[in-house]
Amino acid sequence: MKYKIDLYTRVKIDTSSDAKAYANMLCIDDQCKIFAEGFVENSQSRISLMAIVNGLEQIKVGAEVTIYVTSKYVKNTFEKGWVLNWKYNDWLKADGEPPLNVDLWMRFAVQMQRHKIIFEYVANYKKYPQLVECREIGAAILLQPNLQIDEVYRAYLEELQYKLHDLIDEHYVKEIEVVLDNADQPELNTVEEAALDVVEEPAEAVETIVYEPVYDALDEIEDEHDEEEEETEESQSHTRPTVFTRMPSDIKLLVTIRDQLNRYFADQPTKVELRSTDLYDEIRKNKALKERFPHPVLFNRFLRKQHQEGVLKQIIPNCKIDTYNTDFYQWYFHR
Repeated sequence: MKYKIDLYTRVKIDTSSDAKAYANMLCIDDQCKIFAEGFVENSQSRISLMAIVNGLEQIKVGAEVTIYVTSKYVKNTFEKGWVLNWKYNDWLKADGEPPLNVDLWMRFAVQMQRHKIIFEYVANYKKYPQLVECREIGAAILLQPNLQIDEVYRAYLEELQYKLHDLIDEHYVKEIEVVLDNADQPELNTVEEAALDVVEEPAEAVETIVYEPVYDALDEIEDEHDEEEEETEESQSHTRPTVFTRMPSDIKLLVTIRDQLNRYFADQPTKVELRSTDLYDEIRKNKALKERFPHPVLFNRFLRKQHQEGVLKQIIPNCKIDTYNTDFYQWYFHR
């Protein structure tokens, strides 16, 4: 292609809130253009993708664009061919659900046709003055009042909150209650009504003799039947599906981690904050969590994924994130 353009993009996060900002720098030869936006709330994955899409859309002609990023979210999705797979499957994943941020991925797919896109992952942004400047601009944006509202992300949060309210309770998981409406009794037809009008003469009384052993046998049969019904009801009560069993697996894990965290603070009244490394030692007391996270790196990756998808604070609101090290986030959980 005729033009070669460098796109530097950096996301800045306000760890005390959900506010996030991004700054782009488009450079061709010695000329650079800067663009930045800030939002009241957003997920890191969404704003990282938004920054790239908006940067590509500002390029008026097709070009070879090298994108310098400090997050692998968009880079990996692009290079593994997932975007094209979603597009060819009517923007549905293998499980039949649309991918997160599908509105932005659709726009990204359009830019894939316009440009030749190359990603460069930067482990240390300080080696690139352009990324350092983008970070500073993003930090300045976060200090400004009246940050924007991402309506799509807000709608996603509302939908997620609605689903979570259906799935979990603040302190415990409720069992599903299945309520069956009693069917209305059918009305009698005219033939049945006429039959009720016919009064038959009572038959001559006949003395019926029932021997005592017969009563004993009937009682035994009824007792056995009642015991069988009680056993069946008891077994069904233990196997009755609960809301917890219907949760997505990641949500189950977060709920279990949250409960473990709450128990820790309840047992340690003087403790006001817990780091993720210490929380990892605590959750290993739970057999299921110990098997799921045999190494602290796996635990950190799980928290990072839930944070990027905007789910973590919905389940565990009493946490804050230090993103200074882009390869290994540090998490703090407070009482």
